[in-house]
Amino acid sequence: MTSDQKKTIIKIIIFYILTLLLSACLVTGSLFLGASRRVLFNLAMWGPGLSALIVSIYYYRSLTSLGWGWGKTRYQLLSLAIPVIYCLATYNFIWFAGLGGFKPIDSLSISTIFLGILTWIIPALGEEIGWRGFLVPELSKVTTFFWVGVISGVMWGIWHLYPILFENYNQGGPFWFSIFIFFAVMIPTSIIMAWLRLKSGSLWTAVLFHSAHNYFVQSFFDKMTVDTGITHLLRGEFGIVTAISMSILALIFWTNRDKLALPARHDSNQTQYH
Repeated sequence: MTSDQKKTIIKIIIFYILTLLLSACLVTGSLFLGASRRVLFNLAMWGPGLSALIVSIYYYRSLTSLGWGWGKTRYQLLSLAIPVIYCLATYNFIWFAGLGGFKPIDSLSISTIFLGILTWIIPALGEEIGWRGFLVPELSKVTTFFWVGVISGVMWGIWHLYPILFENYNQGGPFWFSIFIFFAVMIPTSIIMAWLRLKSGSLWTAVLFHSAHNYFVQSFFDKMTVDTGITHLLRGEFGIVTAISMSILALIFWTNRDKLALPARHDSNQTQYH
């Protein structure tokens, strides 16, 4: 391992420790102030972002490496479209297979959907400055694309363990099942988001993806689905069918890894895509 690799890994470790500490402080503070569950989660979502800002300023004396530029609009549109694609695949399978009931949403409109996604932009930005703005580019300096997605997904999943274990953020399934499936969703999701971030050079792909995911899963398709007994084990962020849909999409993006202009790894003169 080269000295540059060691320095990058140290930066990643410091970022992650800060993320866990700051998120815990934000959660504790909001609990002390009697904040609602939604406010609590939204504040905690800024733990990764604040940590990335601190580490970037300390090491780089700049925030430009976080990917503030918009990039090409087609990647932003793709980031909005992908959550719709896997939600349509997941929920239509559940409805048509009779594994869950269908209940249409009243007063549905384009403006309602737009505003729904917009409400998630600020909390999603808090997370994505950290996970995809900072973490993914740093990991790409020391490992291959596949492991960038897996490692960032595992770190992202571990960060969610507190609400899963202590705030009933698990859709009612057994804890062991909820944790296993959640990671089975987070890792392929992270592979897709890492591809979009590295291809576009913009963290806004991740922000839009994250916002669209939260809206369409939690506030749109979940509300259109009636639990018939096992439905909660199949849908959403803790659902088997979602994990399968995401894994298929992640495989498609992984097979297109050669289209990424990854930063050259410190131990090689060749860009590696595995």
